[in-house]
Amino acid sequence: MAPASTHGEHFAEVVLVRHGQTDWNVSRIIQGRIDQELNETGRQQAAKVARRLSEEAKPAAVYSSDLKRASQTAQTIAAHCCVSDSDLVIDRALTERHMGLFQGWTIDDAKRSEAYKAFARGGRDQEIPGGGESLDQLSERCVSRLNAIAEKHKGERVVVVSHEAVIEEICRHADPTISVGRKIPNTSISVVHVSGSDSRWILEKFGDAEHLTGDGFPQSGPEQAIQQALSEDALCNKGKNKQVIGSHKTSRKVINSKREKSKEKIDEIESEESRKKIKK
Repeated sequence: MAPASTHGEHFAEVVLVRHGQTDWNVSRIIQGRIDQELNETGRQQAAKVARRLSEEAKPAAVYSSDLKRASQTAQTIAAHCCVSDSDLVIDRALTERHMGLFQGWTIDDAKRSEAYKAFARGGRDQEIPGGGESLDQLSERCVSRLNAIAEKHKGERVVVVSHEAVIEEICRHADPTISVGRKIPNTSISVVHVSGSDSRWILEKFGDAEHLTGDGFPQSGPEQAIQQALSEDALCNKGKNKQVIGSHKTSRKVINSKREKSKEKIDEIESEESRKKIKK
């Protein structure tokens, strides 16, 4: 039988799926580790991505974060793809980034806070105030776990259901040139090929939500904007962007430009939300 990965038998094909929508996504509240369930839209999104994956090569296993919004999405995928209960693995190492004191805050409140401004001056090793994770801690946690999963599933296809920050960090590990501003919609698909034994990573697909196109589902949300801003500010300060594959350098001018675009995107989203409220 041919290996699932197009890069050979030593690689696992890892299909990364972001969880479906929750009410807090809609309400512009930062979730982090707070355990929210899928809303009706999120359940519909989970069914759509599950149907799409069921039409492709069957995964050997489905791994999921321990948070409900991810595990509910994973259960739907496993059912559609005929993956047995024993091959549906709930894994705390795949949980969302701990957002510290910002968990439960609205995006607007987080942006205005002195705590955020102080945090934004740090680098990748800067922990979020209130017990949150730094980007370096997040990367070490999720990259290490994915290497272990890939080593176990050499030549196979596996689905990993997780969260925006985790997926973004994994994809950036595979391709350090990835823009922080790229979208990772709810239930979007990203694909990496991983050789766990020698830590070789190849990014094939990022944030693909083709299964949602034309159905009125939001392709991104304001929660993503604050996550991008948190990540971007950490990348832009103190030159502490971790070199994960070979030698990769980014000019400060380009990074600062991306940070401005990220902040402009937040303002754009807020303006759009205000216009919608006025129309209502």
